[in-house]
Amino acid sequence: SVAAEDRASLDGIAAQLAPAIGAAPADEPALRATAIRVAAARGESDILSVARALAAEHPDDARVRWALAEALMAANEAEEADALLAALVDAGPEPMRARAAVQRAWLAAGRGDHATARNALDTARALAPSWELVQLRSMDLRLDAGEYRAVLAELGDAGDSEARTLRALRA
Repeated sequence: SVAAEDRASLDGIAAQLAPAIGAAPADEPALRATAIRVAAARGESDILSVARALAAEHPDDARVRWALAEALMAANEAEEADALLAALVDAGPEPMRARAAVQRAWLAAGRGDHATARNALDTARALAPSWELVQLRSMDLRLDAGEYRAVLAELGDAGDSEARTLRALRA
């Protein structure tokens, strides 16, 4: 079957990578999860069955659940992906929580739900206040919502010096 061939291929990639990066056998699920994320990023929707199988083998591995969420997004299964990402935001490892919140924002924006997208970005900002990607995604969403003047004002491109002075005084 295609899923068995894909899994064998992912297992082969993981086996080749492990010695090259000095990975221990315990890292094998993470390597397979990374291969799944790469395949999902390429839009390979058929990777979903492989991701589900890996998640069934390692239900408590956050990296595997992240890979499953990405495979679900590639397969246009946004609702299930969002539920997985929400769980990662709530209880995932610290470095992953803000990334999962950004992904939730992206999913919400994709379905036109700007309020939910903004809330997810607020969560990401609270978890990782200095992460520039959160700031960029926030501007993306605001531009998508038509908030051009506000974004330009924030970037300091409002035009007249009086407006700049007022912004500086308010800051």
